[in-house]
Amino acid sequence: MTAPSLTQRRVDRLVDLVFLWPLPRSVRPNHLTAIRLVLVPVVFGLFHYGWAWQGLVVFVVGVCTDFMDGAMARRRDQITDLGIFIDPLADKLLVASALLATGGDRLVVQVILVSIGIELFVMVLGAIFWARRGRAVQPNVFGKIKMVLLSIGLSLFILGGVLEAGSLVDASVWILWAALVFAVLAGIGLVRSRDRLL
Repeated sequence: MTAPSLTQRRVDRLVDLVFLWPLPRSVRPNHLTAIRLVLVPVVFGLFHYGWAWQGLVVFVVGVCTDFMDGAMARRRDQITDLGIFIDPLADKLLVASALLATGGDRLVVQVILVSIGIELFVMVLGAIFWARRGRAVQPNVFGKIKMVLLSIGLSLFILGGVLEAGSLVDASVWILWAALVFAVLAGIGLVRSRDRLL
């Protein structure tokens, strides 16, 4: 397991100071990940039935749990193989639910959904590897950047749609394309790391 970089440690400390300090140690990172999984159908339902503002708020809350559970795991030394596996799973399902409900007619959204489908398939292979070798493959820096870009791009995409602000939607589409580039880089990095572990 690689040690977090100086930047990662600083970000984790900031997240700890802002969000984590009131949470007791009995609350574990996997609890926050489980909350994110529960929010997946909630986000889809809110957007699907036209509750866009409420959907955006719940989506942002879900994204915040993503930053919180990772920082908590590293700061409190609570990293587990299960957490390494279900954390990106929850991320992908949350993003996919919002994308499906809000922008399935746009090419970039369709491509991202296909890439998420491929990533989920790769995760299944990773789960098989984990079961056989007892080691989970950790996400790389490209995957983390991809998630940040996806979260920002999708939030702006939804906000632009609610406000009927075409320029905001256009800007969000460029961010989503950038997220797709990092998704490809993350996939290449995961394949290489898995090859080294075989």
